[in-house]
Amino acid sequence: MALVLSVSAAAQSDAERIEELLLKLEERDRKLEERDAVIADLLRRVQVLEQSINASEPEIVLPIEEALADASPVADEIRPVATVVTPLSRLRAQAAMTGDELAQASGDSLSQAPGQVEVEEEDVERALERTLVQAGALLLPFGTVEIEPSFAYTRRESDSPLLVAQAGLISAAEQQVRRNEFDANIDLRIGLPFDSQFEIALPYRVVNQETVNSINGAPFSETDDTGHGIGDVSVGVAKTFLRESGWRPDLIGRVTWDTDTANQNDGGVALGGGFHEIRGSLTALKRQDPLAFVASASYETAFESDNVDPGDTFSISLASILAASPETSLRIVFDQSFVDEVEVGGVHVDGSNQTIGALTLGAATILGPGVLLDVAGSIGLTEDAADYAIVVSVPVRFNAGFD
Repeated sequence: MALVLSVSAAAQSDAERIEELLLKLEERDRKLEERDAVIADLLRRVQVLEQSINASEPEIVLPIEEALADASPVADEIRPVATVVTPLSRLRAQAAMTGDELAQASGDSLSQAPGQVEVEEEDVERALERTLVQAGALLLPFGTVEIEPSFAYTRRESDSPLLVAQAGLISAAEQQVRRNEFDANIDLRIGLPFDSQFEIALPYRVVNQETVNSINGAPFSETDDTGHGIGDVSVGVAKTFLRESGWRPDLIGRVTWDTDTANQNDGGVALGGGFHEIRGSLTALKRQDPLAFVASASYETAFESDNVDPGDTFSISLASILAASPETSLRIVFDQSFVDEVEVGGVHVDGSNQTIGALTLGAATILGPGVLLDVAGSIGLTEDAADYAIVVSVPVRFNAGFD
């Protein structure tokens, strides 16, 4: 009888130990689940921050210690970490760390890998801002002056039918005009009070023109002439009317007077210009760093000179500008202009209206403090547009020192 009681007591003791072990296992599993929940919550916070803040935003504060304190039963198993102040670009690395690694990172910060460059917000803004000023989508601060010397080469080729009288016979011929245009410009921009800007442009043009007349593809006459002269000096004022906020973009208005200082012809070559023109434009800017989107529309009215009215012009432009690196930006621009018919002596010249479309690709890089190198190439999209053009400019910016 005593033996039976002893065996029964031993069995009961084993059952109690097994039950106790099961309870401990359940407790351990519960703590593991809480730890996993804390880690998942940290990852969720990182994702929310990444979605709501661009990579170029200033440094942010992630209260990791506060998040761990919410799960007090697990706080002893995951080492508490001091609040980490870190750029958003490093949050993924911290979220993937263990507790010990995260604690070490918070004390020593994440070391910068070889070849990596720390990109400050102002650096990205600097490259983007310089290009936006070039595009007319941003004005200079008060007291800042920018001088922009530039050089442009434009190639134009056009064919037109021609009637030629030879030996008493009238034959159909073709005239091909090939123009190489070289333009040197100096643009001056000065930042004025009340978010405004003064602008003046001084152009000079050299044109080489070759004219070839041919019948059935066989040339019978050819001329090669060169003309040069000052272009139309333009003076303008720009003003910022709206500042970007929410869905609302920056909005800049601009009025420009294009004078008639150009010589219309020189050496038998038409240089263009020579008419007074007034142009008004509106430019909208919307940023989604590192991208900026620019849209503008303008209307230019020309004044008659020597009984000739070259026609009014309506233009639109759409551009996207990317800050590719702290010191470099890339852009793509689409321009479209509609020119009314020429009017001579009050009579419209049929077929003289033009539609001019061009696509421009450009890049700008900062050479040094206040100095930018800008290179752009454009391709004509319509018959009335130039075949292609290349423009190189070097804007130099400095502070004039006046209040």
